[in-house]
Amino acid sequence: MISIPLTTVVYDRGAGGAFTRQNPVSLAGRLTSYEDAIDARGGFKSLRVAFACSAAELKEWLDAGLMREMRSFTPRGRLRWEGVLVELKATIGPIVITRSLDDMANSFVVSYGADSGSRGSTGVYSNLTSIAEYGTKQLAHDLSTTTAAGAANWAQTELKKAAWPQRSRETNLNTGTGGSISIELRAIGRYDLLDWLLTSNTSTATAVTTAQAITLLTSYNATNNWFSTSSANVVASGHSDTQYIDPNTSYLEKLETLLSQGNSSQNAQAWGIYEDGTLYVNVWAGATPSAVSYYRDARDKTVRDGSGNIVEPWDVLPDAMVEDVALLGMAEDASAIATETREYVARVGLKISSSGIDLTMEPDTLGVTSPAALAEAVQNPAGKGATDRSARASKVARVIKKDTRTIHPSSDNPKTPVLTGGGSIDTGGGDIFYPPGSGSTTGVTGSGTTGALAKWTSSSALGDAVGGTDYATAGHTHAGAGTVSGTGTAGRITQWATGGANIEDSTLVKSGAGVLTLAASGSATLTIDSSTRLNGAGASSGQVLAWNGTAYAPTTLAASDVSAAPIGAKYIVQQADATLTNEQALGALATGLLKNTTSTGVLSIATASDLPNHASRHASGGADEVSLDGSQITTGTVAAARLGSGTANSTKYLRGDSTWQTLPGGTVGGTGTAGRLAQWDTGGADITNSTLVKSGAGVLTLSAAGAYTLTVPKTGTVPVGTGAASKILFWADANTLDFDNQFSYDPAGAFNVGVSMSITGGINVGGASGAASGEVRTGGAVKAGTTIETSSGDTWRLQTYTAGAPAATGYVTVVINGTTRKLLAA
Repeated sequence: MISIPLTTVVYDRGAGGAFTRQNPVSLAGRLTSYEDAIDARGGFKSLRVAFACSAAELKEWLDAGLMREMRSFTPRGRLRWEGVLVELKATIGPIVITRSLDDMANSFVVSYGADSGSRGSTGVYSNLTSIAEYGTKQLAHDLSTTTAAGAANWAQTELKKAAWPQRSRETNLNTGTGGSISIELRAIGRYDLLDWLLTSNTSTATAVTTAQAITLLTSYNATNNWFSTSSANVVASGHSDTQYIDPNTSYLEKLETLLSQGNSSQNAQAWGIYEDGTLYVNVWAGATPSAVSYYRDARDKTVRDGSGNIVEPWDVLPDAMVEDVALLGMAEDASAIATETREYVARVGLKISSSGIDLTMEPDTLGVTSPAALAEAVQNPAGKGATDRSARASKVARVIKKDTRTIHPSSDNPKTPVLTGGGSIDTGGGDIFYPPGSGSTTGVTGSGTTGALAKWTSSSALGDAVGGTDYATAGHTHAGAGTVSGTGTAGRITQWATGGANIEDSTLVKSGAGVLTLAASGSATLTIDSSTRLNGAGASSGQVLAWNGTAYAPTTLAASDVSAAPIGAKYIVQQADATLTNEQALGALATGLLKNTTSTGVLSIATASDLPNHASRHASGGADEVSLDGSQITTGTVAAARLGSGTANSTKYLRGDSTWQTLPGGTVGGTGTAGRLAQWDTGGADITNSTLVKSGAGVLTLSAAGAYTLTVPKTGTVPVGTGAASKILFWADANTLDFDNQFSYDPAGAFNVGVSMSITGGINVGGASGAASGEVRTGGAVKAGTTIETSSGDTWRLQTYTAGAPAATGYVTVVINGTTRKLLAA
């Protein structure tokens, strides 16, 4: 059995049908089948998946409802498909329950032909509760002759029936499926949601078609906000068309009318709604048919890119040119869109089930009108877009859709209408009487045989035409077509002979009801497309056609025929499978840890005896001791006995050594004043106020009335006293500091003394040293304001001096650098 490699995710529905990415439910690994389709004209189109589930899970799916976003991802995480869940089908044994949005509509408007001959339209009737859940889905309907009240009543009656998802229940007792439960989900791309709303526009102004497409999405979002209005991925068409929209036209129909016209270069366009509701519009790949994107090889069933790399089936996309490698070498036209080896891929489909992976690449001429398309247009002049509550009703409504007309009284028309320019008379469902005005058919007489051709036997009578006279019974002549002749063999299918004038036998024999035999004498080729079925007579369900040496006959394949694993082998599966005969289903076991049995490989649920060393290994001191950080205990209360040893009670405290201890001394009593620090009272049994006041952060006040002592960590008594800025302190006594105004320190670096200073030792100034008691030694000059006076009273005046011996008396000889100088006395 093959597993589904794609992952499908379903999300919650938002208010008004809004798309959300909330509470994703992944179906990865559970799908039993997967099928999607992507179209070059629409983008993501359809998705269908199936999976098995339990009864409880089925209820959850039914409760969650429809209109939920679905997304599918490839094994490498690329988005494969995106859309909305519109149908859920649950199969419970023989019972099938279906819920669907296909036939739902919660907003009605009805056009009608009034009995007075005029046309009318009702107002819009809506179910606001349904709209709040699923968004707005509109329906416009036409009624023939009725009144305004009749049309309004019909609209409101239908609204009550159609405003909610439609439900159905079927029972088939011949299915033989037992009581198993499976779910099938069907989704549509956002593109098809454009058919949910109707619009109109009376403007006949023109605008570029691609710009109109973005305008349509913007207008749609005003009611159902489900699309991106970005034009970043839209290649402008350069072609303009009218903005006029007929009343009650769906947004989808107008969008396709605009984009199917192609661009200004007359190239077709490819378009679609893709990821996050974004519109993509491009010139179709058929505009450059020689630019091949994929190379398909039927021999090994692969698809490769231009570099020869294998492209996985889920990575193949539409709007691309594909080349059949097995047919290369055949002559072809490089400019042709479709050749013997090359074609345009307009749609890709991916189907994955237990039988394998099936990729389809469907060709399309994308807008090239074929004879079949012309014939379809004649049969469906109003188009084939959805206008009713289901695809079936839409097909009916589109074919018969026309303006509703009432019967006009004869007074509204001339008695004898004359068609001077040819054409026809539209009676709106009424009768034409002959002769005109007679009110009866007595003007035409005659009778005829049912099935026979009629001819005028007179100007006012009809009768049977005569074979051989009025027409040739054998090989009769059709006007303008000539005579068809030829001979053949009974039972053979005819074909045109060479020249096309006669018919002859073909090699096909019609030998029975629904039996066609290829009677060619040599080899014959029968081409079977996806819609052709072979006769299944003599075959049973599940059998295949196999060559038995003589002919192809139904047969049942054995596992060995396809190199498959035998169904009787011993497998371990999640849930039981009816096709396997010897598997063990994990779903049948109780919840718990799995235990494997040696040699047999049988799984069971482990018991306590299967874990004998668990307690000893993880207990305190064990080989695998459990360690718990105290910070990990964030809730709850830890029992007091776990905090320390000893007996824990209300009279004990937990000491730093993790033991419970009794408070010493029994009960402590006493009273005090707020703010005061407590101290033991006389006797040590009670506490009382101390002289210390804690009056602020870091502030301790000594409030003793008399003398007090503050002891600091350094041994001794802390001195006290008063001071002043820049004054130098001195000890007034053993414990008191004081200052004198005559001694100060200048922050600029000077030491100021305002009184006589007695120095008993020498003074060394400016780096000098060695001054004896009573001496002054300086490393620089000695400066005095006026004179220098000795201790004996001699005064010397310092003034300018010169070399030599001046005439004046009273001098001191000084030798400086070998030159004798005299310092004059004052």
